[in-house]
Amino acid sequence: PLLIEQFFIWRVMSTACLIPVLFIAYTRWGKRNYRLLTVVVPMIPAFFISLMIRATQDPSSGYYAGLTLCLVALALMFHWTFLESIAAVITVLTLYISAVYEPLTHSLSSVQVGNFVNNCVFIILNSVVIVSASFYHRNIRVKEFLTRMEVDQKRQEVSQQNEELTFTLAQLRETEHQ
Repeated sequence: PLLIEQFFIWRVMSTACLIPVLFIAYTRWGKRNYRLLTVVVPMIPAFFISLMIRATQDPSSGYYAGLTLCLVALALMFHWTFLESIAAVITVLTLYISAVYEPLTHSLSSVQVGNFVNNCVFIILNSVVIVSASFYHRNIRVKEFLTRMEVDQKRQEVSQQNEELTFTLAQLRETEHQ
């Protein structure tokens, strides 16, 4: 409750930082580098969430869940590549550890330490799911692409055979007519 005004300001700033990224996405540079933007977008709210965690001075803060939401929701929406998902995960873990580093160096209750460890395990497990999903999703997309290419190739072969048959049938009819 003591930080509600500051947290509101940070949330508004987070949204304000996303607006230029949206406009950049429609520029020529943004269209060429859209994959970079898919990693930048979730890192903006993740940065501000880490500020909120730091402001609470509590390594067991429940705000860590917002970090995992940034990863999970946007990984599903953007279909990150394997390297993009690893970059996002490392960035979020770095933001979380840097946000809680100072309070961790002070004496904490066993409950706080336990909650911090729980938060880290939860973030890491979500990260494993995200990285694995991006790896498998990529493989599915590659297989789908190869299947489409094979279907297109078969379609061309059938079309070519159809043209040959049509030509042969026309010749046969002409010969028959003669």
